[in-house]
Amino acid sequence: MDKKYLEIKIGDYLYFDKIFSEKDFHEFSKLSNDKNLLHHDKEYSGRTGFSEPILPVHLTSLPLSSIVGMGFPGKEALYLESNIKALKPVFYGDKLTYSARITHKIDAKRALKIKVIAFKGIQVVLNADIVAKVREDNGVTNSFCQDDYEIRNDKSKKIFVIGASGEIGSALCIQLIKNGYDLVINYRNKNESIEKIEQTSISFGRELNQLVGSLSDLKVLKKIGHFLDRDSDLTNIIYCASPPVNANLSEQMAINFIGLKSLANSSIPNMLRKQSGHFIYIGSSAIEHNPEGWDDYVASKAAATNYLYGLNKRYGKYNLKFSTFSPAYVKTKFSKGLFDNDEPYLIPQQVAESIINFFQSTDNFSPYVSMNTYGTKFGSYGFNYKNQETSSLDNTDDAEKLLDSDQYETLDQKIRYFFGLGEDYDINSILDLKLVPNWDSMKHIEFILYLEKEFGKNFSSTHLDDTLSIGQIRKIIFED
Repeated sequence: MDKKYLEIKIGDYLYFDKIFSEKDFHEFSKLSNDKNLLHHDKEYSGRTGFSEPILPVHLTSLPLSSIVGMGFPGKEALYLESNIKALKPVFYGDKLTYSARITHKIDAKRALKIKVIAFKGIQVVLNADIVAKVREDNGVTNSFCQDDYEIRNDKSKKIFVIGASGEIGSALCIQLIKNGYDLVINYRNKNESIEKIEQTSISFGRELNQLVGSLSDLKVLKKIGHFLDRDSDLTNIIYCASPPVNANLSEQMAINFIGLKSLANSSIPNMLRKQSGHFIYIGSSAIEHNPEGWDDYVASKAAATNYLYGLNKRYGKYNLKFSTFSPAYVKTKFSKGLFDNDEPYLIPQQVAESIINFFQSTDNFSPYVSMNTYGTKFGSYGFNYKNQETSSLDNTDDAEKLLDSDQYETLDQKIRYFFGLGEDYDINSILDLKLVPNWDSMKHIEFILYLEKEFGKNFSSTHLDDTLSIGQIRKIIFED
C-alpha cells in the first residue's frame, strides 16, 4: 500500500496474522548466524525453563520491515529507527497477530511514529515503536511493492450496550441513537424499554442488532464472545447489566464479575487489532461506603471494578481503555425502597448523558468515575480523585499545599499518559527523563510541545535542558 504523506492520518492502522515454523528459523539462522540452542534444540530449551524452543526476538520482529516498506507508507518508506521489546516467549506454531497504528506525524521531517504490537489471544508478546520517513520519489515506480496490507481508519460509530432493558441501559441506548450511533444490544427479556429502543432506532435510521439471553448462561456468554471476535467494528462496549441489590452472592458474581470478565476478555483481541477501544462498566458508588446489608452486591461490584482497573494498567499503553462509571442513588424501579424519600437522587437520563460525555471526551479519561447530584469526579480506583471539586479549608497554608498537590498530580498524570507509563508509576522516582521508557530526543521535543498545549505555557530554548528534570518542569510550569 503506497500513500503520500498528506494522505496518512493519525489513527490509521493495519493488522495481519503470522505463524513462524522451525523452517523459518533455519532460513533466519543462515542470514543471522544465530545458532543458539534455545531456538532449535528441544532438550536444551527444556532444561532452561522453557517447555520447547522459542523464537529469537529478531525473527519475531521481522514483519516490522514489511509494515513500513509495504504498509506505512509503502514504497516511499525510509526506516529510521525502532525500539523493540520482547514481552513474552513465542513458540513455533503460535498464531500471532501484528497490529500497527500511526500515533504521531512529524511534519517538519515528513516522518511517522508507528506503534506495533504482536499478540496471541489476549497476551501481547512484542511491543515496538518505529519512526519512518516518507520520501518523495517524484514519480519513480517500484514494481516490487504490492498492496499487501489494507490500511484502515476507525470511523465506525457502533457501540455494544449490555443490559439494555434496564432503566439506565435503555436511557443510554436511546441517547446514543439520537447521537448518531448504531447499536448492538443484549438483554434477558424483552420489555417496553426494548420496544422504545427499537422505535427510536427506526425513527433515527440507525442500525440495531439484538443478542438475547441471560449473562448467567455460559452458552450465551460464549455466543456473545464469538460475536465480539467476528465484528471488527465492535470495540466500544458499555456493560449495564446487574442483578438487584438483594440478589444472592452467586447471582451477583455471575453477572457483575464472571459475565463482565468473560466479555471484557472477549473484546480485547479486536481492540488490540485496532489499538483502540473503550469498555465502560456501570458500577456503583456503594463500593465507596458499603451500605449495611449490601455486602454481596458491593463485593461483586468491587471485584469487577478492580478487574477492569487491572486491565487498564495492562493494556492502557496500547490505547485500550477500561473504566468503571459509578453513579450514586439513581431513581429507578431497581432502587425503589432502598433509599429515603428525601435523599437527593439522579435520574437515568442524567446518568446516560454523563456516560456519553465521558465516552466521547478525548481529554478526561479515567479508570474510575464517580457521579452524584453535586457533580462528577474522575480518578483511580483506590481512591485518588483528580478532578475538579473544590473544598473550603480554613487554613490558607493547607489550601495552598492542597492546590500544589493537585497541580503536581495533574502534571504527573499527563507525563504518565504521554510516555505510556502505568497508573502506579512513581513520577517522583524519575531522576532524569532520559531514563524513562520510550524517551528519545525527538520524543522529548514532542513532549515539550505537549506540555505547552496542555498548560498554556511557552518554553524557551533555555528551558530545554531543564525539562529533563521533573522538579524543574514543575518549577517552570507552576512557579515561573
